[in-house]
Amino acid sequence: MSLIRASLSKAYMPFKLPAVGFTAGVVTLAAIAVAAGLLTSPPGLPGGGAPGAAVSDDDGKKDPGAKEQTGPIHVDRFGQVAGVTFSGKVAGEASLKGDTQPDDAYYGSLKAPGWDAYGGLKGSSETYGLKATGYYHIEALQNRKVMVTPAGTLYFSLGVNGLTANDTYTQLKGQEDRFEWMPPYEGEYRSAFLNSKDTFSFYVANRIRKTGQPYSSREFYEESISRIRKWGFNSAGGWSPANYAQEFKVPHFPFLPLSEIPEAQVDGLKIFDIFAEGAEAKIDALFAKNLPQNKDNPYIVGYFLGNESDYHLIINELPKLKGSQAPSKRKLVELLKSRYGSIDRFNTAWKTEYNGFDALYEASLPLSSTQARSDMDDFMKLYLDTYYGTVERVFRKYDPNHLLLGDRWLTTPSNHPKIRGMLAEAAGKYMDVISINHYARQLDREMLRDVYDKSGGRPILLTEFGYGTREQGLTAPLLASDEEQRAQLYRSYVEEAASLGYVVGTHWFSYLDQPATGRWFEGPSGESYNFGLLNVTDRPYKTFLSGVMETHKNIYSILLGKQAPYEAPFLAAEAKGK
Repeated sequence: MSLIRASLSKAYMPFKLPAVGFTAGVVTLAAIAVAAGLLTSPPGLPGGGAPGAAVSDDDGKKDPGAKEQTGPIHVDRFGQVAGVTFSGKVAGEASLKGDTQPDDAYYGSLKAPGWDAYGGLKGSSETYGLKATGYYHIEALQNRKVMVTPAGTLYFSLGVNGLTANDTYTQLKGQEDRFEWMPPYEGEYRSAFLNSKDTFSFYVANRIRKTGQPYSSREFYEESISRIRKWGFNSAGGWSPANYAQEFKVPHFPFLPLSEIPEAQVDGLKIFDIFAEGAEAKIDALFAKNLPQNKDNPYIVGYFLGNESDYHLIINELPKLKGSQAPSKRKLVELLKSRYGSIDRFNTAWKTEYNGFDALYEASLPLSSTQARSDMDDFMKLYLDTYYGTVERVFRKYDPNHLLLGDRWLTTPSNHPKIRGMLAEAAGKYMDVISINHYARQLDREMLRDVYDKSGGRPILLTEFGYGTREQGLTAPLLASDEEQRAQLYRSYVEEAASLGYVVGTHWFSYLDQPATGRWFEGPSGESYNFGLLNVTDRPYKTFLSGVMETHKNIYSILLGKQAPYEAPFLAAEAKGK
């Protein structure tokens, strides 16, 4: 997942490279590209047979007598949490290798929804008079904002983030005593290491055991797409390899290459600094290099600008930065000088005592007056208008066909009425769709409606959400009691979103569980969340996925108002208790 979200009290970020760098861990774009199989933009763990049982169809009901994991987590040779017992836990290699036939039977029994090649509702173009433009686009239908496929069919994007094994790697060095087994770097498990003997994926190792073949990112992607389509998903969400999506004709959502402009990165503040010298020229050069060859690709739904920027920190934190390190701070001082004319007038307004405007560039400016905060509100609006406006103008120059999908707002700014209002107004002027990473047990309808209204009616794409359980020894920021409740949460979230009339898709985070011993780039204390559709041994969470498939089967009936959305009974009780 990407950083969660203030509804959980602190921002948290899963494996993805945002527009201008990681919040936790330092990873280069080049390293991610190698790991992910040439992602357009850089980007779980649980278990699988009880002793004596070669294969189990159960997807992880915890043994009622099992004790909760306490203390440092240790994992067995398959990457499963050693101290937790659950039905379906792999006990030996024979059990894992024996999964091939049951897998074939399970996936062979699933029937994908009968949608068209673009994931749209067959026949809906003629039925509803939707236009075939050759590209994904937005139309109005029965007082709703809807997305439409290149063929002119109704489309609700049911996506999965992270169709890659990147988030399954863990750091071996420094926590060797937590592993029952670590293979040599050179040998049959070489392809389970990530460019170093210190970074290893038990998930990939289990695939090698299961198939008897070295890991191939291409084969993994092809298999993953086949699986998620059978579960009723119709899109590859963020943090997924764009080159494979193009090869296999999968609707997908690449990122613009804005992270490749280091001058626009700001230490201590995750934003794209549009006021960096030559920023527009650098954007132009990157777009000229990367966009034209894909401008006619019908399987690109649209582009994200970035991911989870610190918009909620600009007003309070930008004034504290040094102008020598942050171009936006220099721009702020220039605007204050222009606005006030004299340092005395500025000092009076901001309740400060500086000798001249030059002193402001490196100073940590206090927001100690109402006027200071008002000035920063104005700067925030200018920043957003300049950033979104510049990107949109240059983007349309090289790609007039695809949608601009916003920049996947973090929960914190989304939950702040003033900040989200500024964001919505600016994005509404320049974006085709507004994207929000909205982690919540229930949709925040008030927030979503506010964004929709203040943006002037721009549709919304919910680009990350997820739930997990502790049944296999992992955890999650938003917990369900078991896989059945996890399915109910999914159904309630997605079906309610589809029913609102202005949400055009929901993207689950993510395809695989994270490692029990922490994601590699965050170290031993990194995320270890049960976010996956499959666990560390490549076994699907079948109870959860049964509910997922039920929602997907009915999604267009719900979208069109022909069927009421599902509501989990326990959610109504929770809402009453608040």
